[in-house]
Amino acid sequence: MALQTVSTRPSITDERARLTEAEFSALLDAAVDGIVIMDADGQIEGFNASAERLFGFSPEEVMGRSVNLLMSDPGPSEDEGSLVSYLRTRQPDLVGNSRELVARRRDGTTFPVELAVGEVRAQVPRFVGIIRDISERKAIERRLTQREEELRLTIENAPIPIATVGLDGVVLSANPSFCKMLGYAQREIGRMSFRDFTYPDDLPLTVTLMEEALRGEGDTYSYQKRYVHKDGRVVHVVLHNGVVRDEQGRPVMIVVQVEDLTERMQAEEEAREHRERLAHVDRLNVMGEMAASIAHEINQPLSAIANYTNAAFRRVSAGRLDGEKLSASLTKIDEQAQRAGEVVRRLRNLVKKRESQRELLDVNDLVRESLRLAEVDARIHDVVVEVSLTESPSCVLADPVQIEQVILNLLRNAIDAMGMVPKEESRLMVRTDASENFVEVSVCDRGTGITKLDEQHLFEPFFTTKVAGMGMGLSISHSIISAHGGRFWFTRNPERGVTFRFSLPKATESLV
Repeated sequence: MALQTVSTRPSITDERARLTEAEFSALLDAAVDGIVIMDADGQIEGFNASAERLFGFSPEEVMGRSVNLLMSDPGPSEDEGSLVSYLRTRQPDLVGNSRELVARRRDGTTFPVELAVGEVRAQVPRFVGIIRDISERKAIERRLTQREEELRLTIENAPIPIATVGLDGVVLSANPSFCKMLGYAQREIGRMSFRDFTYPDDLPLTVTLMEEALRGEGDTYSYQKRYVHKDGRVVHVVLHNGVVRDEQGRPVMIVVQVEDLTERMQAEEEAREHRERLAHVDRLNVMGEMAASIAHEINQPLSAIANYTNAAFRRVSAGRLDGEKLSASLTKIDEQAQRAGEVVRRLRNLVKKRESQRELLDVNDLVRESLRLAEVDARIHDVVVEVSLTESPSCVLADPVQIEQVILNLLRNAIDAMGMVPKEESRLMVRTDASENFVEVSVCDRGTGITKLDEQHLFEPFFTTKVAGMGMGLSISHSIISAHGGRFWFTRNPERGVTFRFSLPKATESLV
């Protein structure tokens, strides 16, 4: 490519100009961007090698033609001649500045370009257009825009509450799920700080964790806290926060993802209340099954009281007032009355409806209390009860009535399982064992065992192998132990019968 010059008299100056022109032509052809030289009317006077590759035209095909040959057809709102009109009017927003246009190749295909035009100030003005293909950049921008839109739609329609918070704590954005969780419209929450809807008692922890994260002590962190709904309700949540940083590593904002625990906690509370109601019904059922034993247990001290009272009355009536013997009779009457009162007390504690209350307890004491309730029933059915209690620490944090109910259920089931066993073989073993982290209670019988078919449904509500049973005992016992963070299971004995076991986590404190 060469610029045509007209000379009437060669001179040293002309020779230097031709050398300069040759050097300039080589420089243009070495340029990576397409370069087009135009006159004031937009007619092409120069076309470098990069422009040839870019547009597919040879220099001979474009020389003397309008530069609009290289541009896409102007739209209806464009000035006549598009680029040419800019050149003619010398509008400053084109000359000396870059502009994005749509160019056209020789085969008619179009592509985006960035055009910068410079003016050569001379007697005959010319313009130099530098054209860069920005197809790849535009494709990247489109992909980024598409991804941003996909991300926006994902966040906007996500069922998980998501928000972004500035370094000052003000909410920058919040998706509909986040707004719905707190009861605010997006326009309202956009003017609020996280302090405005954080439960007051949880604010110090929230601020501390945020400050630590912004100082660089971990870009992600999770914790449980409470929000306050617009209507004043408490919303229980778990936050999963991440710090967004710029290229220099400076924190820009925090992205917050929220797991709403409110419904789950309400469901757990309802399940707990339902479990307690069922447990109360089951305790009444156990008492119904043990009615004969209870009557026998209470009748014994009552009969003794009647006998001692009659004996004392006869002595008084006969005038034989032996103070020592009368005092002994009254002492025995008091002891039997205390015995009857203790039976009634234990039964009332077991049967009465009450809220679950966990206390620091010794499992061995719970086993002893349960054995006292089941003692008469075992004696009536000629069952020998053997007990082996661990000497290791066996403290747990539990509800005493609920755990006694579990133990009593297992004792009752074991006694019933040995109803058809010869008297000399009716033996029941109750054990407690303690490991490093758990305390285990086991009740081993020598009964008829459990069939493979029954095993599949053993812990299902209302499933029973008893003729008059309700089928709630094992199911409720399993729920009680699970709610205490323990495990409930059974194993078949090598010779005969079944051993039911449950374990509870050891308490970190001591009863001492």
